[in-house]
Amino acid sequence: TTSTTYSPFNKTFNLQLGSPYGKLIIGEQFDPAWTATVRGDPRDGKQTYDALAAAWSSGQGTGTPQSSFNPTNALGYQLNVGALSIGLLYKPSTNGNATASVPFDDNHSVGQQQSIGLAYDDGTWLLTGAFMQKWGNTTAVHGRDVRNWTLGVGRHFGNVLVRAGVSDVDLPYGVRGSPLGTATTPWPNITDPQEYLMGYVGAKWNLDPHNVMDLSYSYSYDRLNHENNAQMLVLGNDYSITRNLTFFVSGALIKADDEANPLTAGTSPGNVAAPGTLSVSTLTGLRLRF
Repeated sequence: TTSTTYSPFNKTFNLQLGSPYGKLIIGEQFDPAWTATVRGDPRDGKQTYDALAAAWSSGQGTGTPQSSFNPTNALGYQLNVGALSIGLLYKPSTNGNATASVPFDDNHSVGQQQSIGLAYDDGTWLLTGAFMQKWGNTTAVHGRDVRNWTLGVGRHFGNVLVRAGVSDVDLPYGVRGSPLGTATTPWPNITDPQEYLMGYVGAKWNLDPHNVMDLSYSYSYDRLNHENNAQMLVLGNDYSITRNLTFFVSGALIKADDEANPLTAGTSPGNVAAPGTLSVSTLTGLRLRF
């Protein structure tokens, strides 16, 4: 790196050292807590109609949406033992993590992140667990900014995978990264402390090697404001036209309470169900990988 941010590696650098005893990763990398959460998500971490992905990605405290998913200048460790996968991550505090001047006595926690992700899949049972916490990096917020955990369980029935779980997102300073537009319009309470609890269940059916259908239901609410809650019922289908080209179509029924915000009623990065409404939404398109 040529910058003077007191960081050992720049944003895109990544060093991996592997052995039979696991792999050490230094630099930018995926957060193992989010990776484990996706394993137990009935929607597989999709960006549309996925309540779990919306809460985790938008609920980044003072950071920008999804800023914790690929932390930079981090130390990671991954180990696979049979059906068990273990991931650990520690992002140390450095002056380069600060976006504003922070008192020296509090600088030890600036921008820190600690994560753990566990997944067990033996072809019959799927068990997942994840924990992540991140510390603020501004003068006003240099304590714990985000704390998330998720527990999931799944069961394989031939070509059908049924998954269910619970997730908790704690934001003691609310959301300052403005998930959509500005943080005060049209959700005036999004900067208040938020504590989200979410339950979800769903099934994924591999109809054939090219055709996958999924059905899921989720209910999420803010324990500090029970008027901020939403329910979402989703049906989706992905059809692989070729190895790299997929046609997808999905639809959702969303019931948003009177003070629902992007963390409970978010349907995609660009849309939130209007508070106090029962709405139907559909989406279709082509996805090309290259």
